Amino acid sequence: MPAKVILDEFEIEHNLHEGIDLDDVSVTIAGLEEEQTVIFMRDSRSALSWSGYIPLHGDEIGKLTLGRHDIRQFWAMSDSYTEDERDFVTCKKGLALKLTFAISKTSASTEDCGSPSVVDHLSQIEDSAIYTPVEIEQMMKDAAQTPALFPKHLAQLAEAGHAYLHLYGTYFTHRFEDFGDFDNVTRAIEAYQLAMEGTDHSELAYATYAQAAGTAYTTRFTLFGDTADLDTALSLLNTAVSRTEVEDIALPERLSRLGIAYRHRFAFTGDLVDLENAIVNQQRAVRLTSSSHSDFGNRSVALGISFDTRFHRKGDLADINRAILNTRRAINSTSEHYERVPLWLSNLGIFYQGRFLRTGMISDIDEGINTLHRAIHLSRKSNPKLHQWWNSLGNAYRLRFSKTGEATDIEKALEFQTKALENTGDEERVKASHLRSLGETYWRRFEVTKNLADIDAAIGYIQQAVDLTPLQHAGRPPRLQLLAVALESRFKHAKDKCDITKAISLFREAATYPIGRPGTRLRAAKEWGLLCRHHDPPQSLEAFKVLVELLSQVAGLEDTVQKRHETLVNIADLTMTAAATAMDQGQFGTAVEWLEQGRCLVWNQINQLRTPVDDLRAHDPDLAERFSKVARALEESGSRQEEEASPNEVDATDERVHFVAAQDEVHSHVKLAKEFQTILAEIRARPGFSDFLQPPRISDQLSKVPEDSAIVTFVMHEDRCDALILRKGLSVPLHIPLEKLTLKRAVAMKDDVRAILMRGGLRLREVNPQPDGEEDDETRGFAPRRARKGDALKKILEELWLKVVNGVVRGIYGEKLPENPGERLRVWWCPTGPLLFLPLHAAGIYTQGGSSAQDLAVSSYTPTISTLLTSLRKSHSSRIAFPAPHNLLLISQPATPHLPPIPGTTEETRSIQTLFSGIAPATLLEGSEATVSRVADELKSHSWVHFACHAVQDIDSLRSGLHLHDRRLELIDIMKQRDTQTEWDLAFLSACQTGTGDEKLSDEVVHIAAGMLVIGYRSVVATMWSIKDAYGKDVAVGFYERLLNQGVKGGQGQSGPAWALDGAVRELRRIVGDKEEGLLAWVPYVHYGM
Repeated sequence: MPAKVILDEFEIEHNLHEGIDLDDVSVTIAGLEEEQTVIFMRDSRSALSWSGYIPLHGDEIGKLTLGRHDIRQFWAMSDSYTEDERDFVTCKKGLALKLTFAISKTSASTEDCGSPSVVDHLSQIEDSAIYTPVEIEQMMKDAAQTPALFPKHLAQLAEAGHAYLHLYGTYFTHRFEDFGDFDNVTRAIEAYQLAMEGTDHSELAYATYAQAAGTAYTTRFTLFGDTADLDTALSLLNTAVSRTEVEDIALPERLSRLGIAYRHRFAFTGDLVDLENAIVNQQRAVRLTSSSHSDFGNRSVALGISFDTRFHRKGDLADINRAILNTRRAINSTSEHYERVPLWLSNLGIFYQGRFLRTGMISDIDEGINTLHRAIHLSRKSNPKLHQWWNSLGNAYRLRFSKTGEATDIEKALEFQTKALENTGDEERVKASHLRSLGETYWRRFEVTKNLADIDAAIGYIQQAVDLTPLQHAGRPPRLQLLAVALESRFKHAKDKCDITKAISLFREAATYPIGRPGTRLRAAKEWGLLCRHHDPPQSLEAFKVLVELLSQVAGLEDTVQKRHETLVNIADLTMTAAATAMDQGQFGTAVEWLEQGRCLVWNQINQLRTPVDDLRAHDPDLAERFSKVARALEESGSRQEEEASPNEVDATDERVHFVAAQDEVHSHVKLAKEFQTILAEIRARPGFSDFLQPPRISDQLSKVPEDSAIVTFVMHEDRCDALILRKGLSVPLHIPLEKLTLKRAVAMKDDVRAILMRGGLRLREVNPQPDGEEDDETRGFAPRRARKGDALKKILEELWLKVVNGVVRGIYGEKLPENPGERLRVWWCPTGPLLFLPLHAAGIYTQGGSSAQDLAVSSYTPTISTLLTSLRKSHSSRIAFPAPHNLLLISQPATPHLPPIPGTTEETRSIQTLFSGIAPATLLEGSEATVSRVADELKSHSWVHFACHAVQDIDSLRSGLHLHDRRLELIDIMKQRDTQTEWDLAFLSACQTGTGDEKLSDEVVHIAAGMLVIGYRSVVATMWSIKDAYGKDVAVGFYERLLNQGVKGGQGQSGPAWALDGAVRELRRIVGDKEEGLLAWVPYVHYGM
């Protein structure tokens, strides 16, 4: 049986521009029956010839060379098909080998290619009889040996024709790729540049020369880091793409090259718009490339690298999965003998390392190590990138060591990384990377061995890496940070104060660096601040000021709300540490300002996007319109759902097309975020608008607190717990130290309340309907209520009173406490941390003669101080005023499908509708009428709304919502509401858990009540846990009776929803009492807003 020979189409097609196919190639080997596979590869990038090796039991036994002249001879034939026979050059004696092959012209003629093929190009050169390609190649070799010949050659070739210059440059590019001499890149650029200068921009050849030159400029940038080269590359590659028709087969390669250049600029500047431009162009290139095309692998790998880059910038697991997926596709699209496969495998191994860092799965790092070993095994020993793969393999072993603690892993890491450094050339960028890696590995070993020689070596190597890193490179901050970490480690062991002083300085430099990943700079700011708390307390304020400012960049507007919440879970405690540091320094106002900036970050961002621009419109209507338009689009982009990417192989055209559309949305989102920041800068440059959307100062907040009221917020940190009271007339917040409270105890109290509610069936995350035939009291939760015995809740409320609320209330009133309910002040609680899940409004001693918060204050809550003050500002009054209802929307769900019935909602809403008769129109949507679309539509035209239904706080906080007839009205749906025809004033959420958020995001206050405030409702009644169906009607009707009887039109003092709810709940308390069962019935009702 003849052996089968495969001629590698990539190299053939790439260099002959899809001019021919080679097929039906077979080899006859005397005395050999088994079939073999042969891969044809080009001999070198500077030669137009290909060789195929015949393997026999793992050994190379023969080689066939197919030269350019063979191809040219065939191309000149009129026939479309020919056969040829060739003797092998044998590597072993005793074997007679003869190969027969056939080549045929492809169906795509040169006229269909959109630009001249390389074969035509060679034909033109040879037919002109001035210089043949062989002669030009020899000129290149001569100039490489004798540089003085290079200008002479340029002049000769320019006179002969610009196509010669292009080919001359191409030979220099190939020589660089083969031998790595940097001067070859510059010579290629000069040749390409001269070819462009002599070519009219309208000619097709100009785009070809621009692509070649742009690619060469990109290469030179990667070698020397000169941003001027990268700017030139982007300009040329954009020109090449813009001058290429969609049907042109050259377009995918130009798009891919353009994407690579954008990715390089992102790596240097950290500008996300560049990275999104990279992905969009590369995704388009891959989409335009058939999976059977020779360049499919290269383009898929390039796209994978960009996804990996975005993964390291934003931490989205879907991106690293896409990086792995695209690289796998590339590897699977060709034979492992293809010369680029080792490079692709090395990328894949690095990507597995990245996913390991995100998931901690040992299988990922094992796969990464195996893949890198395979890449090295398949690579030729002369491969100039081999040292980079040794370095990557060392990184992988170090990462596995961090997981397993196996000493052999850290030794292998040092072995490979030392080898990598010893074989690195003079390229500073690569050398700096290897030095950094080796330094980190020595540091990791020191953390185990405590051998000072290791940490000294680590610091030495990392310092060299820093010294070699350009000042304007985005990779500088993480190296500065690593050096600081190593110095801090040595200080802990050797106690040399010089080390800690330098570490603080380096953390400061990394945190305040003008470029680089915000996440890296945030971590540096955290370490800077924590070190300063112990070693330089005054400087700690500067550190945490930088940290708080960086939070909004780490969870920036370019991400979806969902993604921002995921990011904030991991950094939720930083704001509180900053506030505690300010408290340590006696900066109570700063503590409040930082709490406002760093807490409820997403709500604050949405509030910014909804900011009225009436004042700006009076000064500059065009700028105001631009702001409003971009803000609206940015909010819509932020509310979209994140795309998921499976870690498994997916080979479907529909999937690729779907992702392109999704990626376009991401790209648009990032551009909008950048445009928003640009417009913001323009607005702030206008006279009188320098503070536009700037974080509020404490002096402004204190001046806007209503009379006869107070706002209370808290610092809840492991080192200290404090209350801060804002009142009109104060110059700084009033500080109430909570000396009897610790963060640990507050967390325990929160957990105890949750346990009480779980035992009582009052706080569940899934549907748990009653068994058939079992009768029990219905609740607005998802489970029948069980009998409550004991006094667990009463004890928690008492402890909360003694350790928190009593001191705060007495701080507000001083010595003169109110003697009757009418003298009580309004108190807005702005709790933080575990206090968000504790009923501060109901704290008290519930025994005869005891005091409680309800006796001394009319309580309300607010997610942030700014949210409240913004709502109060709309009333245009220094006192609290609440508007009369224009109309009321009532939603009742007595029998929601798949949920327990709550028949009391029918009587509740109909009673309220009757109550409003003659006062204001009341629209009732009951049962099947209350669909999500219908309710969302009706909300736009009603100023008050009342929901009587089931609700749930979901594990995915944005999916928390109110159960309507067809589905859940989710928080993300509510957040999308805008463009109403009327002012939203009141929302009554007569359901369970509408005022309780996600414990993982406690200081983001992600619950339904907060969402209603953010989208514009001034006042919201909600619940902390499930309410009893019968009491729901009593409290709701009592609330509206009091509210309507107060004369709400412009009413002040003892009026408004807070007072109305206070009265209705006090009446329920009178009925049910203060025993455990009674407390569970009336305590959950809470008021948010004005």
